Amino acid sequence: MQIAEFGGLAHMEGRPDRKLLLFSAVLMIAGTAVYWVAQWYHEERGVTPNEVFTAYANSNTWTLVHAVQFAGSGIVIFGLLALFFALNINSGIRGLVNRFAAASAVVAFALNGILYAVDGAALKQAVDAWVSAPASEEPANFAVVQGIRGVEWGIRSYVLLATGLTLVLFAMVIISTRRIPRPIGYIMGFTGLAQIYGGYGYGTGYTSISHFVTPNVAIYWTLIFVWTIWLLVSPYWTKSSLKDS
Repeated sequence: MQIAEFGGLAHMEGRPDRKLLLFSAVLMIAGTAVYWVAQWYHEERGVTPNEVFTAYANSNTWTLVHAVQFAGSGIVIFGLLALFFALNINSGIRGLVNRFAAASAVVAFALNGILYAVDGAALKQAVDAWVSAPASEEPANFAVVQGIRGVEWGIRSYVLLATGLTLVLFAMVIISTRRIPRPIGYIMGFTGLAQIYGGYGYGTGYTSISHFVTPNVAIYWTLIFVWTIWLLVSPYWTKSSLKDS
């Protein structure tokens, strides 16, 4: 136990939990792998809305793929919650930021559930109704599909904003405490900022400025994979990386 200073406040902190750090990293790596296995089977063809929505309607695995993606995203978030406990920071300003990060992760998980319910179930049912509708009813059904797609992008925007905020807050704790290697915090923080930027992109996706902000899911998940692998191996590299500040 050491007394750590932050913002002029002194508080007692225990050492970080090495086993929980490893558990956190394993969960996030596993979640990333699950997500990308599902993404491999994600049907995404065409350029125009008609072509894209027709591809969705022709997919026999659409709902299953999105259910698995939700599971992968959830496992990653569970890993972030494990990180909250692993850092073992419960008092002072840093403890407060740590708790805010955990609360933001819970919000992100709830929003993910709504997102994949809309994308994986509601959108699929809408496109199926559209392609099977009589010609006279196609315009009305297509308008419903576009509306659901707009709702999906709006929810996805807030998923990214909440997840990005979670990562930025955890990064602040990691960088300020140095309980694990600081570069992990820097990469995590950059990942969070990229997700916040992507959230803005989805939030403006149907506007004329959408071409300035092109969300790229692969970038987020690649960055997550980089710092989670580092988190996994860091306890074995040096004991000093787990010392208190």
